[in-house]
Amino acid sequence: MNNSELANYIMSCCGKAYKSPKKIIDANEKKYMEDLYKNSLHMIEVFNKEVENICANTDFVFVQHNNVLDGTRRRIRTYLWAELQNINYVGGAVSISLFAEPNNEKAEYRVALEINEKQTTYKMINKYNDITLTMDLPSGFQYGISKRRSTKVVPLRDKDELKNIISENKIYRTQIYKTIECDKVDNIEVVRKAINELKSLYDKVTLEMVRA
Repeated sequence: MNNSELANYIMSCCGKAYKSPKKIIDANEKKYMEDLYKNSLHMIEVFNKEVENICANTDFVFVQHNNVLDGTRRRIRTYLWAELQNINYVGGAVSISLFAEPNNEKAEYRVALEINEKQTTYKMINKYNDITLTMDLPSGFQYGISKRRSTKVVPLRDKDELKNIISENKIYRTQIYKTIECDKVDNIEVVRKAINELKSLYDKVTLEMVRA
């Protein structure tokens, strides 16, 4: 993806405070909030179109997440998110997720093998974590963990650190992921390549989770 407009949106609007225009009296503030919301909807459409292009002529189905606001309804969501799932396993908990989000001073895509806790049980999360421990990572990918009710990933040094965290018996979700800067030349091909590199791991996890 080579989209400086999307990168600018991520850095300037993601996480911004939001208030319903219906509750605002000042005309300038009302217009600001209306424009912020409309722009966010537009950029979600831009992001979705790019993901749709990536999924073309593949076995993946694109699962959209189109919420503009976060759970508090008081902020613009801090990331854009799409899930890619095999056509035979749509609605399952495991996916290759694509996030677009701010990371320090730059906008990044995160291509990640992950499990959606809202779609499964803690027992299956633990099973998923155990499966990921048996995997060799593709070049350029790393392990990370996400805590309950969070999409943020905490990077880990290696598999040993992941084993130690999982052994604590707390509810963490393993991610195997790679980050890519949003506004680099030809990054749609870099993202597509990263997704393809995760496909064999996704297929293995999905199959073993179905058998569990």
